[in-house]
Amino acid sequence: MSTGYFHNRTKTYLDDLWTGLVTASHILHHHSLLPDASNISVRNPDNPDSFFIPRSASPVQLSASSAASALLELNISDANPVPRTSSSFPDDAERPDPPPEDCLPAERHIHASLYARFPALTSILHICACPPTLTPFLISASPTSTSSSSSSSTPHIPFTTTSPADPTPLLPLRPLTLHASSALAAPAPLFDPSALASAHDPFLRSKAAADALAARFARAETSAGFLAGKLRGAWAGGFGASGAGAQDGGAKEAEAPARSVVLLAKGHGGVVVSCADGGLEEVCWRGVGVVEEAGRVREGVAVVGAVGERGMGGKKWDGEGKLKEGRVMGVGVEGLGWLGEKECAEGLSMEGERVRMWWEEWRQRASREGIYGG
Repeated sequence: MSTGYFHNRTKTYLDDLWTGLVTASHILHHHSLLPDASNISVRNPDNPDSFFIPRSASPVQLSASSAASALLELNISDANPVPRTSSSFPDDAERPDPPPEDCLPAERHIHASLYARFPALTSILHICACPPTLTPFLISASPTSTSSSSSSSTPHIPFTTTSPADPTPLLPLRPLTLHASSALAAPAPLFDPSALASAHDPFLRSKAAADALAARFARAETSAGFLAGKLRGAWAGGFGASGAGAQDGGAKEAEAPARSVVLLAKGHGGVVVSCADGGLEEVCWRGVGVVEEAGRVREGVAVVGAVGERGMGGKKWDGEGKLKEGRVMGVGVEGLGWLGEKECAEGLSMEGERVRMWWEEWRQRASREGIYGG
């Protein structure tokens, strides 16, 4: 997969990695996955205690031909810029040190907290303004509140079944096709920022909020034995038990997030991660796949609902042709035909080949747009 962007250091140098990060931003923007404060990052292969992330600007303004000037190197410990004297970037007297505050991504702590907690992570995609297809899979602030929202232009969604501290959706985001089988083989956990003890910040700009999100990733549970053996060891670092050894406050985990590589945040968006040598190409593939799969699930739910409406038993109609009594005989969400363990494992085994193919196609498509820097 993305060995050329991360682990194959005999052929890939940092300038190639930086170019790849800008290219990834262009690809994701082309697929409408980088609105507002959304961004993608990659861990520094020469210094695992720092990561690279585009400066706070539209991907249209980022140029692959001068990638280093379009990026920032941030410390994982505090999400602050690495001083120029110890930075991986070429020494440039014109490069501000430190960079202006408005260049720093507002929600950079999300990346820092996840990298700190999970040393196996190599690349992170953070989607802030939620794409419409993901909206039904988010969760409202409380079991009874389904009114207005103060977050990233995404309203509260009436899919609540439990408390903000442990949210569970009525509509799960699970795979229907092989395209998203590797990313959604385990159900995506949900994070509700309103459950934070501190002042609520729907934009997750503080380290405390980011640490809480990372901890929720670690505590994700899946059905007993669901792909555990196959996912464990699929990447270096593996997918371990569901947070039994997790500690709050950003403590390091010995392994990657518990099986899931996707997390959704109520009223916000989500996070997609890649481990080991997956890197930039893989996290782009998964991000696009997850959003597209959410659209397919929505369409499937509509079909199931239509079938349920037509499959009525004991019908009684009034004089105007309206249903007075009836028993709904719908097939329910489980009738959508989710991919099973074997199918997800097969999809995972083919992921590398598909990622390489689609990355090049997506890169060329974005290049032909003519709106991105060369």
